[in-house]
Amino acid sequence: MWETTGLLSYFIIVAAVGLAAGWNAVQIARFGQATAVIMGGPPLLLSYKKYQSVSAIKELPSGRNLYTASVMELWSTIKELGKSAPGAQRFLIMLMFSGASILTLVTLFIAWFTDFLEVSAKTTVIFILIQFACNPIGVIIHRALARRFGHKRNFCVMLMFWIILLALTLSLLDGPEKGKFVLVIAPFIGTGFGWYYPSSNGFFVSLVPLDAVTELWGWNMLATVILSFVPPLVFMAVNEAGGNLQLGFMGSMIFLVIGFFLALTITTSDTDAKTVRASSHSILAGTMADDDESGDDDDTDGDVAGTNDEEKNYWKDSTVVDSSVV
Repeated sequence: MWETTGLLSYFIIVAAVGLAAGWNAVQIARFGQATAVIMGGPPLLLSYKKYQSVSAIKELPSGRNLYTASVMELWSTIKELGKSAPGAQRFLIMLMFSGASILTLVTLFIAWFTDFLEVSAKTTVIFILIQFACNPIGVIIHRALARRFGHKRNFCVMLMFWIILLALTLSLLDGPEKGKFVLVIAPFIGTGFGWYYPSSNGFFVSLVPLDAVTELWGWNMLATVILSFVPPLVFMAVNEAGGNLQLGFMGSMIFLVIGFFLALTITTSDTDAKTVRASSHSILAGTMADDDESGDDDDTDGDVAGTNDEEKNYWKDSTVVDSSVV
């Protein structure tokens, strides 16, 4: 809630000041960056100071940069997941493509609006506000489809929605004279963003071992950004080579298509819609029943966290969460 409130407040301030001052896109961008640093920097610094210092779990090997080490660690984690949660393993590979595409779409859209469709800075700001305001629609769609059809089908439908939306947008808005229609697609793009993030997070949590959700969450985030430089790089390369910004979106389109087909191959333990709706109640009932039983240190069925060394090692004998938990 606080993150959403902060983002909305930021966009409102930047939009109001930019529109009132009559600035162009470059001036609005500079003001936005300054606002983020001045208003967000000090609270962020103060919040980090409240955390206790802890020793690093691993050290960066000599002669290797952070990005290379991150890629190797991510790949090592993906291989280990193949032993305990093959669905989560495939999901992280898929996320390296679909996540990178979605993460960079707003930046590419704004560049496309400005350079190809010749949209004014005022229209661009309004576009951003409209798509942000429509995010809750995507969340509602996610909840409805995930409960009815399961996480995997919901996620695949969401990716297909994005592929079709991008294809239609790039084919219909094919010149500066069509720039006035960018506000028409803003609600659909906002809905897509609101649909993507809860679908991705819910699907991931439903696939990983229950006692490793928190520990693996960082890998979920890393997989999203590890290849995020590729779509903008393709966009820039195609633009410099031929000047066709529509073809520049091919990097994002290809990444989404790859992510879609990889998502189809993800194995889930159960995608039944009835189980999706009932699983949270059954898990709660099972947990309460376990609590009522006399404690047995050797019985690990009701012990999520684990009490011995073998249970703490989530790579071995982990219980995979049912795909409908979230």
